[in-house]
Amino acid sequence: HEVKFDLVAGRSVERVIRLQNNTTHPVAFKVKTTAPKRYFVRPSSGLIEAKTGVTVRLVMQAQKTSARPVGAEKDKFLIQASKVGAASVSEVLRGFESEEKAARAVFDSVERTSIQERKLACSFAAPPSSSMLAAAPPPPAAGGRGEASRGVASGMGGSREGGREGGREG
Repeated sequence: HEVKFDLVAGRSVERVIRLQNNTTHPVAFKVKTTAPKRYFVRPSSGLIEAKTGVTVRLVMQAQKTSARPVGAEKDKFLIQASKVGAASVSEVLRGFESEEKAARAVFDSVERTSIQERKLACSFAAPPSSSMLAAAPPPPAAGGRGEASRGVASGMGGSREGGREGGREG
């Protein structure tokens, strides 16, 4: 399993993953990274009701160049999940200020052996370049004026995770 990031100089790159709870009970989750200065994860922890899912954003911070960052070949995300000992997420949330604090309490109270884990490796690729696809303006038609060529909009990439380039959303 992997998450693919396009390398775009000067812009953050976002990938989205979907965590699905296929069980009949709520679960708590956490998403960690080996490079917290390079990526941020939102939400990084929380609760998922039975038979539902949650979308998690993985954002690689803007890089100075479009070259792979030094050491990035070892970057990974770790997804952890654990069964919650309650009938519903609302029951778990009683007594906590936030889902994040409730999830932290769940992980603090469960045996390590009851935590399921999945690792996602990071891979990197140069984004599709519109400059390679753009052609010179067409020659003027006989007796007419030439038109300026329009840039070709690049796609979002073919990763399963989905993604978006650009700034952070709040």
